[in-house]
Amino acid sequence: MANNKRVRDLSWANSNLINSEPLFQEYKSLLPEIDLENWQDPWVRARNLSLISKRSSLNAEIIKNRGGWLFPQKVYFLDPTYLTKAPEHDQELDEFHMLKLKACHSLHTRYKYVTEVLFPEQIEEQLKINGRVKIASFGSGTGIDVMVPLKNFDKRVTLDCYDLDQSAIQEGQRLSKIMGLDNRVKFHEEDIMKIENGKYDLGMLIGVICPLPDLISKKVIKTVREKISNNGKLIISASSDNMESGDNLGRWIIEYTGDWFLEYRSPERLKGLMKSCGMNHTSLTHEPLGYHRFAICS
Repeated sequence: MANNKRVRDLSWANSNLINSEPLFQEYKSLLPEIDLENWQDPWVRARNLSLISKRSSLNAEIIKNRGGWLFPQKVYFLDPTYLTKAPEHDQELDEFHMLKLKACHSLHTRYKYVTEVLFPEQIEEQLKINGRVKIASFGSGTGIDVMVPLKNFDKRVTLDCYDLDQSAIQEGQRLSKIMGLDNRVKFHEEDIMKIENGKYDLGMLIGVICPLPDLISKKVIKTVREKISNNGKLIISASSDNMESGDNLGRWIIEYTGDWFLEYRSPERLKGLMKSCGMNHTSLTHEPLGYHRFAICS
């Protein structure tokens, strides 16, 4: 399997001449108070983080929660004001993040791809096989990425969402009622490593292993795989190696502001991980930007 001992620091940024990149200059023009010359100095970093979290609702979420559920929710809907705002929220700054940073915008393209293409196709396939589909979203957040396609199917398709974030569950319950799905969607405030329910026809593990090294990812995948029926499938998303060098500014922001380091997996590394988890068959696909890969496993 590919090297799993990546140095999780910002040494890569020192050689990328950050301040000479056009996007960094545009970023600085929107946030002129930020010091991009001396960003490595601990005192400068503390001041930069304070400035960023006051102005950007997206970065406020990254700094506070290392991503959390609300950060992708904002990007899914392309709405920087969704539910919360930074104290001095600058919508233009957050729109810059959402639209110009590929690493950030890829969450929106991922959301559109899974809700409009990938999940509907897999639900249809399982319906043909079983006549009904029991879905589990492991580490679901609000579950919105599964609820959107779910509303296009009848009561034969149900969903269980598992997450430990109570605020995400509460928001998911609110959304399920608005969408008229509260009778088909159940939320469980439960550690996905300790789930006792089963078996499911379709399992979703979206965004969960992105920051996890292979050794830990393997334990998670093996655990949730036990909850999938013999004819069922498990869909797993992972950050692509295309993201690693494809968006230096986006990567720098999430690592610098939130100490949030992702594992950037190549197709070979992702397939190797699935094989080590005992998957008999794995096919790969990706969202349009190619920054997120999906392993469809059985």
